[in-house]
Amino acid sequence: MKIKRETPFWDHCNTSMGYLWEKIEAYFIRHPEFNSLQRFYSDFHKGFSTKIDYKLPLDVITFGDTFKKMFESGLYANPEVRFWNIGRSFKNMQDDLFFKEESVNLIPRYELFDRLKASAHRLSEPMDLIYAGRISAQKNIEGLLLTVFSLQKRGVPCRLHLFGAFDNQVHEHRGRFKSVDYQQKIEDLINDLSWADEPILYGLVDSKEWAKKSYQNPTFISLSTNFQEDFGVAVAQAQEEGWPIIVSDFGGHKDILSEAMIKIPAGLCPQSHWPVSLCKELAEKTADYILKEEFSSFEVEQKECASLFIGKSLAELDHLRRELVKSIGPSAHLVMRDNLNEFADTPCGSLLIYRALDYLEGPAKDILLISEDITKDSAQEFKKIMSEWTSENRLQWISTANLKHKDSTYLLLRANKIFVTKSVAPEDLVYLKEVLGLSFTGL
Repeated sequence: MKIKRETPFWDHCNTSMGYLWEKIEAYFIRHPEFNSLQRFYSDFHKGFSTKIDYKLPLDVITFGDTFKKMFESGLYANPEVRFWNIGRSFKNMQDDLFFKEESVNLIPRYELFDRLKASAHRLSEPMDLIYAGRISAQKNIEGLLLTVFSLQKRGVPCRLHLFGAFDNQVHEHRGRFKSVDYQQKIEDLINDLSWADEPILYGLVDSKEWAKKSYQNPTFISLSTNFQEDFGVAVAQAQEEGWPIIVSDFGGHKDILSEAMIKIPAGLCPQSHWPVSLCKELAEKTADYILKEEFSSFEVEQKECASLFIGKSLAELDHLRRELVKSIGPSAHLVMRDNLNEFADTPCGSLLIYRALDYLEGPAKDILLISEDITKDSAQEFKKIMSEWTSENRLQWISTANLKHKDSTYLLLRANKIFVTKSVAPEDLVYLKEVLGLSFTGL
């Protein structure tokens, strides 16, 4: 059946983008001094129905797909284009990787959403942990479940409430994955664990409902490391209620301020593309970190942009885009496919993504695992790696088949520690030791 033309283009994040669109429009109305004559939302379906006067300057507001938007600049036809972002780490990524100087304007988080003062509670008190958003591998729901399970094992009286619809999206910036029924995977994981209080799955619920339900010490929680996590609308809605929050220190979450918050380093967040046995080991570390940190105040305001950055001419944008493409090579043609996974499975694409992640994750000491296939490694090997794990670490994996690719060399030369499994061939060990001059630990 033909879809009606007036039906909005489908995007898994349409609900969140709708909220942000309304808030950002109100922001520009409150700031006439910006002289924003017309705005284009390049990620949101309403942006494509906007009437644009191509004789006037254009303000482009980018949501989570900032990485791809660096390659779309050839589609603008206005004499001057001014860029805006809603996440500081995404702005910095865009400034450095594309513009090579500070050029993107930042829309401050707390000019879009208000927040009530949050009151901390002890983790020994009964607590409802609330996650709202897509139930997706991109949000590391396995890691969230395993972390809450580990907290319960340590005697924390908590229960997880999950609001949202399931989807089968994956961490596209990590390459291609075989399709799985994510709902079945999550339901099986819940059923396999012996919970003190089993999580509750509510399905898709309006924010006016999930945020207004009756809870005991409600606390918002998200361990998302989604490559497009530039804001976190559900977190903002929880802050409007005055809830304490537990979030990954990743992407837009880095901008969150609160009187009662636990920020979990991105390297401590169990990733959905890892084997469950590895996620279980890391979830134990994550639970220990939460108990050690307790709720703290994150109240230091980050400085805003010193001035309003002017727009770029079409000639400037064309030059910058071509320079970026030349630095990547032919694989740049893959970046505009439906997903980034094909681009991420090329050495040059993967290398650019690693550089982008440095902005979203922040500094970390990489622990590198080299093996034939991470899914075949035993839980015992993961235990050995985790025995030396700290909150400053971040796990990276290299397949032996890709060991000599340029993106692998980038990871090898900056690794804090390297582990190799028995599947690594003797000639590869010689390459690591004698060609690259690296030391490593066998598992």
